[in-house]
Amino acid sequence: MLPMDSDEALERLQVMSADQFGMFTVPQAATVGVDRAALEELEEQWELSSWVEGVYKLPGASNHGEVYERWLSLAPATFARDRVAPGCGVVSHGSAAQRLASSKFGAGFLAVTFPPETPLPDGLNAAIPDRYVHRAPLPPQDWFMCDGVPVTTPARTVKDLLDNHYDDCPIEDETTIGRYLLRMERRGVDLAELAAELDGWARRNDRRNGEFLVRSISAATHPPQS
Repeated sequence: MLPMDSDEALERLQVMSADQFGMFTVPQAATVGVDRAALEELEEQWELSSWVEGVYKLPGASNHGEVYERWLSLAPATFARDRVAPGCGVVSHGSAAQRLASSKFGAGFLAVTFPPETPLPDGLNAAIPDRYVHRAPLPPQDWFMCDGVPVTTPARTVKDLLDNHYDDCPIEDETTIGRYLLRMERRGVDLAELAAELDGWARRNDRRNGEFLVRSISAATHPPQS
């Protein structure tokens, strides 16, 4: 049973989650006196929804997508405002592609990178099927805040995907990355600038240069002419 009426519980949750786009975790809700049983009852009343275990959304919550919800679940007791990047985990690989391109890449899981020297959040288990934890340096130029979530830059994301051989995301080949690049371009990413940022990686990996790399990946989205 609810320890307070539904309206009061929802009002507390709305205030508490205002800077998290109307999303929150079970431990966060407990800080305003709303426990798991109350959350489940509100969900039964269609006042809340939950698509990621332990994370709830209020009606009308901003459509920030599954990536944000899964990122919140990494450290459920810590509010987003109290997390310090990159140590809190930076969304990367296929999940960064999903976030940057507003696409479905990475749907159903979260790929996240932590600096090697940073302890992982309590309870975070790299073996969880829908979570892929990477350890790698994250210099400031390789990530930025994207709608409240630290995300790898387009150039770092492409390099991570190519380096990782698509092991933890539904990106099977460079054709899919090419589609991602086209979506990025439509969202305002300058592919010429991206090519310049990828130039060093391309030369080290026998891909001529950054311009050739971006052009060949983009071209993979077009069927060969007969």
